[in-house]
Amino acid sequence: MDDIFKGLNETEIRVVEELANKGGRSYEEIANKLGISDRHLYRIRQNPIVKNAIKERTLQVLQEDVPDILGALRRNAKKGDFRSIELIVKMLGMLVDRSEVKQTTTIEDNRFKDMTQEDIDREIAEIESQLRVIKGGAE
Repeated sequence: MDDIFKGLNETEIRVVEELANKGGRSYEEIANKLGISDRHLYRIRQNPIVKNAIKERTLQVLQEDVPDILGALRRNAKKGDFRSIELIVKMLGMLVDRSEVKQTTTIEDNRFKDMTQEDIDREIAEIESQLRVIKGGAE
């Protein structure tokens, strides 16, 4: 845990701890608890090292709560709560959400758009000529 606080002063460490356990408190409430101004808290929060430390500490706090969360989920599932049951079954890999994706592609061919009727007739004659060569070789 000490690694995430490397390079931070005591106030910044306290800010990290408070924000990692923010709950529903406002920044103003946290600043008051820490004995600093809202503006000072804002400046500390903008520090990239502090931002990273908050993220890392929040993940640590969440990991510490996982056993309690899973216990509550288990109790709810045992009481028959459908959503809890579904989540447990998904977590165990016994239920997989599947969805089918259908994709269609449209290709616009504008090669003949600007051709005159004469150009089109020449193109058709060329294709017919190539077809006769192909048919002659196939026989």
